[in-house]
Parts: sequence; C-alpha cells; structure tokens
Amino acid sequence: MVDEGLTDIFLTTRSLIRETMPHRKATAEILQLLGDLPRDTLAAVGRITAIWAHLECEFDVAIKCLLSNRKADGLHYHLALPFNRRLEILRTAGRRVYNPPVFAEFERVLSAVANAHGKRSPIVHGRIVPSGDGCIDIEEHHHRNKDGSWRVSTTTYTLNRLIGIGNDVARAAGLFVAFNRRYLPGLPATWLDRSRP
Repeated sequence: MVDEGLTDIFLTTRSLIRETMPHRKATAEILQLLGDLPRDTLAAVGRITAIWAHLECEFDVAIKCLLSNRKADGLHYHLALPFNRRLEILRTAGRRVYNPPVFAEFERVLSAVANAHGKRSPIVHGRIVPSGDGCIDIEEHHHRNKDGSWRVSTTTYTLNRLIGIGNDVARAAGLFVAFNRRYLPGLPATWLDRSRP
C-alpha cells in the first residue's frame, strides 16, 4: 500500500524539478520510483542509513583518538579511505593502545561493526526498486575482475528483514559507543552525551 501523503510530496517535487532543471525527466522518474515505495519500507531504509551515519562518525573519532596516543606512533589515517581499510587501522591502533583483555573486547565490538557494515552496504550503495508485496529489490553492481567487467546481483528485502538489519546496525553502534565511553583515550563527547532541549 502506497502512502498518499508521501506520494504527493514526491509528485509535487517531481513537478517542480520538471519545470526548473534540464535533467527533469530522469529526476522525476527516480522520484516516482521512490515514491512508489511503501512508507514503512522507505523509513526502514532511512533508519539504517541514519544509524550508520552516526556509527561512522563515532568510528572516525575513535581512529583519531587512538592515533593521537603515543603508542600508535607511525600509523597514519586519511578520512577518504574505504571502511575496511579504516577498520584495519582502528584494529591495529587498538592492538597497540589497549591491554589484551580490553583489546579482546574491542575485537568483539569491531566484529559486530564489520557485520553491520556488510548488511547495510547493499542497502546504502545499491539501487532500490519496488518489487511488490511491500518488498524491495536491491541491485548491487560490482566490478568482477581487473578487466573492469561488471556483475549485477539482486536481493529481495522484506520490511521485517530491513527492520532486522536496522536493529543489527543499531546494536553495533550501541556497542561501539559504549566501548568508547569506557575505554577510548582522549574521547570527545558524543552527541548522545550532549544535553538537548
């Protein structure tokens, strides 16, 4: 079932774009496609994306804090690195900075983060297409070989599966924030610790 209010927003936006932008037809088609998604499904995708954005900010802060520790001298970090490379840097810095029991806990937390990353990646980087019955298909495009050939895979996601992935990402974010609050040296306050009106 398509939410009429959400569809109206997409259709109004589509009309405005058609009138003012040269790529209006393609933009309108994309907005229509997304407007055809059930509201709960779109909200579940947005929830996964929003939670991951918070986790990734915490992740980058953790890297900077650990690399500022003298025990991590010689390690370097650039924000533009892919997630798996940043995970490797964080693991290496953690191994140097934390004592063995704390590092073992850190490894468990990083494992949950890596697992969440693998689940959220197709949703955030894939192309979402309505597939009926409240489900969505997500098309992932991958380079197969160094020759540049492509492989496309399609996976169907139900609303319950998306909610489960969101819960996995939220759990990983919670584990990571809790660990950092307890052990991260030089930790700046996270937004969760700031007072709000």
